[in-house]
Amino acid sequence: MQADAADDEKEKPPPPPQPAINLAGHNVHIIQSTMSSLQELSALEVGLLAFEHHKQAKDRAAYIKREFDKRFPPIDKQNTSGVYHCFVGKSFAVCLSHDTRHFIHFKIAQDHIVMFKSRDSPKPIAI
Repeated sequence: MQADAADDEKEKPPPPPQPAINLAGHNVHIIQSTMSSLQELSALEVGLLAFEHHKQAKDRAAYIKREFDKRFPPIDKQNTSGVYHCFVGKSFAVCLSHDTRHFIHFKIAQDHIVMFKSRDSPKPIAI
């Protein structure tokens, strides 16, 4: 019977990763996302850190972009395999193409954050 209990312990999946920042008490919510739950938690965490350390939207966007490029680099280490882009602000419009499962739009207080990963287009785009 003890072997069965040990086998049961081995089969349990690890607990989901917890964000380093407690999201409770912060006015954050995801509007739209195609990311995994791990990437979503990381995006919210990095967003909150950006808002704690920076006052201007351009600095917040740069921080979020750089941090996500570090946390989720291209598997083959080539920039042409995709890098992250980020927009931060209270009012803006975007039209973009992104890699599958690499897009998030969320809010922190009154500011919108749009982050996505895209690759260089291998073909010329017809206009």
